[in-house]
Amino acid sequence: MKMPSKRLSKFALLISFAMFVGCEKPAYYTCMGTITHDGRPVPDLQITFAPVMIDSVRSPMGLTDANGKFEMTTARFRGVPPGKFKVFVEDPRAADGSRTRIDDDYLYVTKRYCELNSDVIYVSDMHRENFELKLDTKELPQKAEAQTPPTETPPTETPPTENPETENPPAKVPPAEQE
Repeated sequence: MKMPSKRLSKFALLISFAMFVGCEKPAYYTCMGTITHDGRPVPDLQITFAPVMIDSVRSPMGLTDANGKFEMTTARFRGVPPGKFKVFVEDPRAADGSRTRIDDDYLYVTKRYCELNSDVIYVSDMHRENFELKLDTKELPQKAEAQTPPTETPPTETPPTENPETENPPAKVPPAEQE
């Protein structure tokens, strides 16, 4: 009758090993809230948090509903892993070549806060359940201007120096004539 206990102990050891190796879920922080533009909710947006430090973390994403409310998810997990993220939004139907909405506020937000123009940073360090992400009207960030090569200026004439050594250098004597 000792055989079943050996099997049971091996099975328990196998389960414990599986729990310690690769089965631990990483920490994710809840991120739920509303996207607003100048105080008004913005519906029908796809929101993406792109990691500032490129690593193996997938970008958390969410969609706003008719009231501008969203909940971020990362792959199959609810929430956002710890870290610093660049926030950008886009029209979820833009990949199909169409638009969800065409009102001025919506078009402004999708252009001003797209991946190339957004300057919004989100730090995931705690749970946020009533987070208001304000995408208000403001100037586009200044892009670094392309470096233009300096224009060539014609050389200016320098006045001759009055150093007698440089004005009349000594003549060199060919080696055959030296004695």
